[in-house]
Amino acid sequence: MPPAPIPADEAERIAELRALQILDTPAEERFDVFTRLAARVAAAPIAALSLLDSDRQWLKSRIGIPTAEMPRSVSFCAHAVLTPDRPLVVEDATRDPRFADNPLVTGPPGIRFYAGVPVKGPGGHAIGGLCVADTVPRPAPPLLVETLADLARGVTDALRLHDTVRRLARLAETDALTGLANAAAFERHQHRLAEEGTAHAVLLLDLDHFAQINDLFGHDGGDAALAEAASRLRAEAGTETMVARLDGNCFGLISPAPDEAARLAQRLHRVVVRPFAIAGQLVRLSVSIGLVRWPADLAEADRVLERADRALARAKRDGRNRTCDAAAEGEHGSEAGRHGLARALREALIPPGHEPFRLAWQRIVAAETGALAALETLIRWPRPGRGSVAPAEFIPIAEERGLIAHLDRWVLRTAVRQAAGWTAPVRIHVNISPPNLFLADGVGFIESILRESGLAPGRLVIEVTEGVLMRDTGAALHTIAALRALGVGLALDDFGSGHASLGYLRDFPFDIIKLDRGLVARAPACRRSLALLRAVLRLAGELGAATIAEGVETEAQARFMRAEGADMLQGFLFGVPGVVPRALRRRSGGRCGALRPPDQLGMPTISPRA
Repeated sequence: MPPAPIPADEAERIAELRALQILDTPAEERFDVFTRLAARVAAAPIAALSLLDSDRQWLKSRIGIPTAEMPRSVSFCAHAVLTPDRPLVVEDATRDPRFADNPLVTGPPGIRFYAGVPVKGPGGHAIGGLCVADTVPRPAPPLLVETLADLARGVTDALRLHDTVRRLARLAETDALTGLANAAAFERHQHRLAEEGTAHAVLLLDLDHFAQINDLFGHDGGDAALAEAASRLRAEAGTETMVARLDGNCFGLISPAPDEAARLAQRLHRVVVRPFAIAGQLVRLSVSIGLVRWPADLAEADRVLERADRALARAKRDGRNRTCDAAAEGEHGSEAGRHGLARALREALIPPGHEPFRLAWQRIVAAETGALAALETLIRWPRPGRGSVAPAEFIPIAEERGLIAHLDRWVLRTAVRQAAGWTAPVRIHVNISPPNLFLADGVGFIESILRESGLAPGRLVIEVTEGVLMRDTGAALHTIAALRALGVGLALDDFGSGHASLGYLRDFPFDIIKLDRGLVARAPACRRSLALLRAVLRLAGELGAATIAEGVETEAQARFMRAEGADMLQGFLFGVPGVVPRALRRRSGGRCGALRPPDQLGMPTISPRA
């Protein structure tokens, strides 16, 4: 019996079939239903949905056939796919020279009648057939052939659905930027290995000082750096090791060779540190790595990621650009690592309503009189039994994990509600991060909480940093104009922190300019810093903006900034951030005292400039 000829589109047909990843998968009702219907309308004892691979026929669904696989050389469907747009009907196989000596005809199941319609994949190539067969010869009425063709089109639609579901599932486990696995897929893979009892090593990696890349080159440059790092990690790790981007600038690897994990870490350090170009400038990255092996370093499989996270945190504390091996680290250090904090932060913010944070308030005083001028709100995260988490630890995590908008809004809502109940109309300063400032409903959210709380818009000052302005000048101008229209004050925070531009003072209508603590500290002893400080103070005065000197910690600094003409001062000299001053709290019984105007509190009156 000669085999069926090879179709002209064989390579494309096989590629399309295998891309579906459906071969050798379990039975599925979405396909079985077509086989049942075909058998029923044909009143046939045999029916199948066959898929034709390069050297075999595999049956995704079957009735009356004992085995799911057979050689391609005996396949009737191998002949059917030769005419993708026409059915193949064999009324009596013993009289057809193509099938007379076929083992399926001469032996079990003794096929005499066959009617099959090619099934096409999503790309239009015939990858198999929906067929019925009988052990006695018979004609194929036109209605039967038409019905089989309709059912075959239904199978094609089911294959498209299968392909879509498969692609969506893959996307759900893939990081969009790098094409690597994502955190969910990474954790599932590690748990699966542990359940199977397979020894493995987990390496968690953070790109060191990555925020500097975003500051220098913007987020597009940061994305380019992440993609480059991902490519290098994937190439160095090899095909047997899973490489994933977990969040932000953090990656994870799961190696099936735990004994080689330390050497793998060494190689990763070497490949990451090689320079590459962003916008024509050479950039060097380094990486901190936390390494743990299971079960060699610990028996508890559910603590592998936690332990690797702690090792990574230690590598960063010890100076970065190094590997901390859990085997050498032992059990010292009980603080949560970066990923433990990220999980706790997400649980704290989503769903809203039970946030464990609290607000601390830092005084801003009038430079000349020392009287209270305003209060800046700062967030604190106490964790019972674990100590407080510093904002410098959890705010970057919130930014990387997409949680900063939730955090900002909690701070803003809580601060506004507290201030609305004070016994005097003290201004409050609240920092807003770029994601919130550029959200479509950002200004609307601020307007709504002011309306709900009853706080006068002029008592709220929104602080933004230069990084916000660098991201999208046009969007920033639009948002700032909308906030000014509400009557909300605007402050440029940390001016002079390293990449300040006087153009921001020219282009953006800020009411307040906050001088960075570094500039304040350097100015008395550094001629260039002093010249810059004086220039900013003079320019602010000419533009009608007030100034706040940050980081004032000594009387000498306070005298210096007062002499130089700063309007307000802020720093530990005037008290550490804490609870609302007693004079502002509601009196007993929940009644507010009479509100005194700002000038009676010694607060300078700051009018937003036109």
